[in-house]
Amino acid sequence: MSKKDKDSAKENIPAISAGRDVNIYNAPRDEHGNPVISEKAMARLLKNLDEKDGQLEEKDFQLSDKQTELDRLVEKHVELSLALREREDTDDFAAKARARLDEGDLEGAEKFLMQSYESNMAGLDEQRKAAAEDAFELAKLKVLQLEYREALAYYEKAAKLSHENALYLNNYAYQLHELGEPKKAIGYFEQALEIDKAAYGDNHPHVATSLSNIGSAWHGLGEHGKALEYYEQSLKINKKAYGEKHPNVAIDLNNIGGVCHYLGEPKNAIGYYEQSLEINIGAYGDKHPHVATTFNKIGEAWRVLGEPKKAIGYFEQALEIDKAAYGEKHPHVAIRLNNIGSVWLDLGEPKKAIGYYEQALEIYKGAYGDKHPHGAVTLHNIGMTWKALGEPKEAIGYYERAFEIFMNSYGEEHPYAKSLKKKLDDLSSGTE
Repeated sequence: MSKKDKDSAKENIPAISAGRDVNIYNAPRDEHGNPVISEKAMARLLKNLDEKDGQLEEKDFQLSDKQTELDRLVEKHVELSLALREREDTDDFAAKARARLDEGDLEGAEKFLMQSYESNMAGLDEQRKAAAEDAFELAKLKVLQLEYREALAYYEKAAKLSHENALYLNNYAYQLHELGEPKKAIGYFEQALEIDKAAYGDNHPHVATSLSNIGSAWHGLGEHGKALEYYEQSLKINKKAYGEKHPNVAIDLNNIGGVCHYLGEPKNAIGYYEQSLEINIGAYGDKHPHVATTFNKIGEAWRVLGEPKKAIGYFEQALEIDKAAYGEKHPHVAIRLNNIGSVWLDLGEPKKAIGYYEQALEIYKGAYGDKHPHGAVTLHNIGMTWKALGEPKEAIGYYERAFEIFMNSYGEEHPYAKSLKKKLDDLSSGTE
């Protein structure tokens, strides 16, 4: 290609710019309209080009047009100098960098620009850290206000702003789990676990908390064997760290009891629950919500064992404690109401059962909205009760609403979704 052809081709190549827009036409120019830089700066650019030329000669290459390359470098020099000038009134590092640049001291300019960068990054980190803390506290406030979706949004912001903070990740994941997204929660719980292991080692109580949280998510997904593995790891760590009578040990015992319950071993479950109850009463007294939780679990086990009157006694103790602790509209209160309703159904009082279920459903709607798995459990219970009353059409309506929620939250392979699908099919075909 001839020089003329090359020049013509160059003219057809559009200019490409990147970064800050700087009007280089404001720069000083000579009588020919070319940008002017200091003699020292020009000398440095020429020195760089000469060194580059020498390096290329070793490979039998030459810079094809040194003047063109020099013109390009001068233009870039002017752009950088003007950009730094715009910042120098408020950024001392930028002012010092421009001074060094105009002296031809590129390394000195780099040094001050790097200091400016590091200073700004440190400030950004501090700002992000403070913003993450604010978001985390706002999330906790929203939990206190029972506005769980808004709490989730703030926990997510905290976790994104400070993605290496295991506390934020754990709380975000926990809220996801509570709002019916256990699969998504597991990913964040596992991130928190890795962070805690790296920070504290494998046998620290923070690691136990993360293990327990992962177990809870697997439990929610119906993977009780996986849940048990995580709970047992957590129990081992907490016993070693705190001894046999610590509240964290009680939590692990409760969780393991819950898995035994779902694996069809209610007597074993009661054994774990009673150990937990003893620890919690010793630590908190007999009117604490942790005690209510264990009363509730013991009641569930006695119900499975065919002892409804024993069960209702434990459920009612749990209900009174939680009402006193949380008020009338808290999800924990809804759990107790649901369980009492189920016992009344066992005792042949379906209308009483529906009354308790409907109270629970209203609380769940207020706390979580109308698409949460806790609400779906209650819808299932109401449907089951209408079926017991000989009203299959009413039952189907409630079952369908519950099935849709379970499908959206857990997928069609979840035990709850499978169970409801079978009940719907049986009712529709008249086989149930």
